[in-house]
Amino acid sequence: MLDTHYIAELLKKKLSGALSASEEAELMRWAGSDAVYQDLLAQIEEGKSIEELVLLRYELEQGDEQDFTDKLRKNVGSRISETDPSSKPYSIRRMLPYAAAAVLLVAGTVSWMMLRDDVISVENTVYTEMVNDIAPGGNRAMLKLADGRVITLDEIQRGIVVDDDEILYDDGTSLLSLSPSDADVERLAVPLLELSTPMGGTYYVELPDGTQVWLNAATTLRYPAKFGLTERIVEVEGEAYFQVSHDANRPFKVNSSGQLIEVLGTEFNVTAYPDEAGVKTTLVEGRVKIQAAPEQGASASTDFITLVPGEQSFVDNGNLVKSLVDVSAVTAWKSGKFHFDGKSFQQVMNEVSRWYDLDIVYPGGVPSGQLVGDAYRSQNLSVVLKMLDVLEVNYELSVADKKLTIYDKKGGKP
Repeated sequence: MLDTHYIAELLKKKLSGALSASEEAELMRWAGSDAVYQDLLAQIEEGKSIEELVLLRYELEQGDEQDFTDKLRKNVGSRISETDPSSKPYSIRRMLPYAAAAVLLVAGTVSWMMLRDDVISVENTVYTEMVNDIAPGGNRAMLKLADGRVITLDEIQRGIVVDDDEILYDDGTSLLSLSPSDADVERLAVPLLELSTPMGGTYYVELPDGTQVWLNAATTLRYPAKFGLTERIVEVEGEAYFQVSHDANRPFKVNSSGQLIEVLGTEFNVTAYPDEAGVKTTLVEGRVKIQAAPEQGASASTDFITLVPGEQSFVDNGNLVKSLVDVSAVTAWKSGKFHFDGKSFQQVMNEVSRWYDLDIVYPGGVPSGQLVGDAYRSQNLSVVLKMLDVLEVNYELSVADKKLTIYDKKGGKP
């Protein structure tokens, strides 16, 4: 009979890079004996099926080993989506003893690279129970019209399209017709429509010129129902990803706190939250010109910088600087992920706070240290909070108050 526990240990060693040559050969022989084993091994090597190993180890403790292959075949056959993994109805705490200390996190949603032998042992970690949890954000937004009406947009839909005298959901369903006053941008000099996402919300809009904009949580985009003949101007507060439709005769401009962006056709990310210092613009494709806003004392003729793909500008109090960045890390939110590498502890927690509509407090000050890896935004808060255990940070979550208290790991919980 197959020694499933031994195979599980080999898989664990495979993940941690501790396999000997003879053990590698044994694992390859096992994988070669059945196509489903080969499939599982390939997925584990790609980091896609860590959850399968944990769940199978748990199941083996509950029943007969001869069910192993059937359960394996069933689990591998029901693959977890790489962009939207689903939760499993198992107690996290009951599964923990079967997780490899330096490589496994349940549900595959927090990168196993976050766990390192010199940082933490999973077996000695106590996780928040799933019942004490907060669901992730979703498609939530409100549309404010020129006459002051506010429309709560459908959460089933992912976005809207502004099309001449009508606004549609992006699946083609009509939302409303625009009155002449809504669309008359020649008479009115300010944007007439306002799309806002709350804490825990995200939404998409296709503007009248075909430009596409994705809004992150707690973000407001102001734009006209129709653009003028000489330029296209929008205003953003929060975080948004722009894919600008090319129009050489009408430059596209984005006003945000302390800066002005000018483009002809490009893709870029703007982070301009009022509770964070400065404004960041990250260029994905094309070329943009960043100018400090006039109210900050900048000269329109000289005080600007130009970005090329892979560069990020930072504007604060009229000062402009740029640097090279990992674009995929900056835009991870658009792909449904949190990305922790290279960010301060508080910056990461600010992102978590906005997505889960959570109030975060630090009675003993903000903990030191940096988090690494990533997590899916589609998961409940308890899964994402495992990253705090990596730094051995104590915390308390009050679901009723939607409040997370984080204690300095040096002082600990009072």
